[in-house]
Amino acid sequence: MKVLVIDDNAVNRRYVKSVIENESIKVFEAHNGQSGITIADEIEPDLLLVDIQMPDMDGFECLKALRKTKNHNLPILAITAFSSSEDRETFINEGFQDYITKPVKPQVLSSTVDYWLKISKDKSIETNSRLLEFDPSVKEELLKLVSPEGIEELYEEFRVEIASFISELNSVNSSKNLYNICSILHSIKGGAGSLGFFELSELANQIETKIKLGNTATLTEELLSLSAYTKQLFLKYETQFKINL
Repeated sequence: MKVLVIDDNAVNRRYVKSVIENESIKVFEAHNGQSGITIADEIEPDLLLVDIQMPDMDGFECLKALRKTKNHNLPILAITAFSSSEDRETFINEGFQDYITKPVKPQVLSSTVDYWLKISKDKSIETNSRLLEFDPSVKEELLKLVSPEGIEELYEEFRVEIASFISELNSVNSSKNLYNICSILHSIKGGAGSLGFFELSELANQIETKIKLGNTATLTEELLSLSAYTKQLFLKYETQFKINL
C-alpha cells in the first residue's frame, strides 16, 4: 500500500513516515501541493495525507485539484491544527474523508491510516465487481443482535426515511441549495450502506462527490434517476423488509 504525505514541513513529513512506514506501507513525500498532485498522478497512492496550512496552495486547494485527477476516489485526510466540531464539519463538507489534529500522536496517526487503507483496499476490490443491490448477510448479522421484530421495524423505518429523503431532495433541488442536497445524500449513503443496500449507498455517494467537485450540470437528471432507482429497489426487495422471507 502507498501513502503520499503532502506537507511543506520536512520534519512533519519525516515524522509521519517514521510512524507509519513498514513492510506493507510505503510512504512518499511531497513538499507542496503542486508537487503532491504530480506525484499522486505518477504513483497512484492508496491514501493521501494533506497539510492544511501550506504556502502557495493550501490543503483545500490541493484537495480540489486532486479530486479532478484520476485519483479522485482515493481517501484524502487533512492534517491540521484546527480541531473544533465546526472545523471537522468544514473538512468533511469540503471533501476530506477524515482529519488528524496537530500535535499528531503516533497511535492516532497509525490507527487512522490503517483504517483508511483498509477502506481503500476494500473499494479497490469492489470496483472489480458490481455492487450488490441488497446483501442479505447484513440482515443476518443484525439478527444476531436484534430481535426479528426489531429488525422489521428498523428496515421499515429505513424505507420511510429514504422515501422522505427522496421527496425532500426533489424539493431542495428546485432551490439549488447544494449544501442541503449533500447533507441528504450523505444520510442516504450512510443508512443504505448500514442496512446492506450497497448500490443505493454508492449512487448517493457518487452524486455527493460530483457536487463537491462542482460538477452539477446534470444534477437534476441524476437526482431523478436516484428517485426512480429507489422506487424500483423497494418494490423489488419488498420482502426483505419482512422477517419471513
